[in-house]
Amino acid sequence: MKKLIFSAAALMCGTVMFAQSNTSSVTSTGNGNGSIVVQTGSLNNSDVDQTGNDNDNDVSQIGIDNSNDVDQNGDRNESDVVTLGDNNRTRVTQGYSNDPINDDNVASITQTGDGNIARISQANDYSSDGSSDNTSTQTQSGDNNVAYNDQDGDLNQNIQSQEGDNNRVDTHQHGDSNRNFDTQLGDDNDSDTNQFGDNNLAVVNQNGNLNDADTDQFGNTNAGRTTQEGNSNDAFTLQNGDLNRSDSRSFGDNNNATARQTGDSNLSLIHQGGASGQGPNNRNSTITNQNGNNNTAHSDQLDWTVTNPVTGAGTYGGGTSNDNVATIDQVGNFNDSYVVQNGDNNTADEDQNGDGNVSDTYQTGDDNTASTDQDGDDNTSDVKQNGDGNGSATVQNGMMNMSTVLQTGNMNMSDVSQTGQTHVSTVTQLGNMNTSTVTQNN
Repeated sequence: MKKLIFSAAALMCGTVMFAQSNTSSVTSTGNGNGSIVVQTGSLNNSDVDQTGNDNDNDVSQIGIDNSNDVDQNGDRNESDVVTLGDNNRTRVTQGYSNDPINDDNVASITQTGDGNIARISQANDYSSDGSSDNTSTQTQSGDNNVAYNDQDGDLNQNIQSQEGDNNRVDTHQHGDSNRNFDTQLGDDNDSDTNQFGDNNLAVVNQNGNLNDADTDQFGNTNAGRTTQEGNSNDAFTLQNGDLNRSDSRSFGDNNNATARQTGDSNLSLIHQGGASGQGPNNRNSTITNQNGNNNTAHSDQLDWTVTNPVTGAGTYGGGTSNDNVATIDQVGNFNDSYVVQNGDNNTADEDQNGDGNVSDTYQTGDDNTASTDQDGDDNTSDVKQNGDGNGSATVQNGMMNMSTVLQTGNMNMSDVSQTGQTHVSTVTQLGNMNTSTVTQNN
C-alpha cells in the first residue's frame, strides 16, 4: 500500500538570482495517501490537504509566483497539476468535510503562460448520496486565461482547453453522466455552460477573438453544440426538457445565434456560413424559439447560388452573406420551419402556433422580406424569393391550408391570407414590381 509524502523546492540560479521563498505544506489523514510536490523557481506556494483513503496528488510548478491549493476529501481521488510560467493560480477541490462520500474523482490541470487561473470542484454540494467517478481536465496555454468547473453527481466528464490570452470558461454540471467539452483558440473568448439533469452533452468550439457562447440545459439527454469561427460572434442556447438537440454554427464576424427550446424532442439547427466554413458571413442574426414537443427549426444564412428557382437547388459559392435576420417562433407540436438566406439584408419571420405546421422560406438576393404566420394545424407555406427587394406576407388561420409563393425578379409584392380549412393558393411573380393579393375565407 502506497503511503508517500514528498515535497521539494528547487531554487534556480543563473545570471539573475531568484528570490528563495518557495513554500509547500502537505497534510494527509487516512491510509494510502500519496502526494508529490516539486517547485522550481521563486515565490511558489503549494498547499495539499488529503483526508480519506487511496488519494493521490502530483503538483509540479516551474516559474515565478505560482500558487496551488488542493483539497481532497473522500476515497480514491486523484489530482494532477502542472503550472509553467508566471503568476498562475490553481484550485482543486474534491469532496467536503461534512460528507466524505466522494469516490473515484479525477482532476487534472495544466497551465502554461502568465496570469492563468484554473479551478476544479468535484464534490457533494447538492446531492444527498454523494458524488463519484467524475473527471475533469483543464489545459491553459497563454496568458490571463480563467477556467472554472463544478461537478456534482456521478460519472460527469469535463474537458476545457484554452490557447490564447484573456479567455474565460465556466462550467457547472449537476446530475449524472453529463459531459462538457470546451475549446477556445484565440483571445478574449467567453464560454458559460450549465447542465442540470442527467446524460446531457455540451460541446463548445471557439476559434477567433471576442466570441461569446452561453449554453444552459435543464433536463435529461439534451445535446447542445456551438461552433464559432471568426470574431465577435454570440451564441445562446437554452434547452429545458428532455431529448432536445441544438446545433449552432457561425463562420465569420459579428453573427448572433439564439436557440430556445422548451419541451421534449425538439431540434434547432442554425448555420451561419457555407459548408465546412465556406463563405464566412458577417452580422447575421437568427433567433429560434420552440415551445412544445417534436418541433424542428432550421435556419441557414450562407453563400448559396440557386440553380433552380422552383426547387431552391443550388451550390455553395465563395462569397459572403451579410446582415440577414431570421426569426422562428414555434408553439405546439410537430411543427417544421426552414429558412435559407443567401445575400445581404434579407429578413425572414416564421411564426407557428399549433400542431403539424410546415413553413419554408428561401431568399436569394438582397433586401428581401418574408413573413409567415400559421395559427392552427397542418398548414403548409412555401416562399421562394430570387432577386432584390421582394416582399411576401402569408397568414394561415385554420387547418390544412396550402400556400405557395414564387417571386423571381425585383420589387415584387405578395399578400396571402387564408382563413378556414383546406384552401390552396399559388402565386407566381416573374419580372419586376408585380403586386398580388389573395384572400381565402370559409
